[in-house]
Amino acid sequence: MKKLFFLMASLMIAFASCEKTPEGQGDTPASEPTVSVSADQTFAEDNTAKLTLTLSAASKTEVKVTLAAADVQTGKTKLTADYDKNITIAAGETTAVVEVEADVFGLDAGDYQAAIKVASATGAKVAENAVVYINYTYEYKPDVNLYA
Repeated sequence: MKKLFFLMASLMIAFASCEKTPEGQGDTPASEPTVSVSADQTFAEDNTAKLTLTLSAASKTEVKVTLAAADVQTGKTKLTADYDKNITIAAGETTAVVEVEADVFGLDAGDYQAAIKVASATGAKVAENAVVYINYTYEYKPDVNLYA
């Protein structure tokens, strides 16, 4: 009986000394970073603007981000831009810069806006409001050629 008591006491001490891993830790991978987007507020004279994709933390693997046209403008006429892009943020990096170009073919003079969003990301979560608005003021300048 004494041996049984010592055996039980030893087992209880052994189990009590084991640390329990808190829930959500252990073998589970670290949480994914969040990707957001920012941009120049206006298109430059060469009809380009720079977008910066930013991760909340560096990732151990590359992050692939897809851009697309946002559904909502802020009241200005929609400007077509070359925004359908796939961008890769390298492993260990937190930013990537990409250029978008406005399509001015056939525009009338006036104020326009391109709304570009992060459509999806692989290896990161998309920020809640990952949309940028880039303004453009177009002035029609006719090209006059005088030939006799």
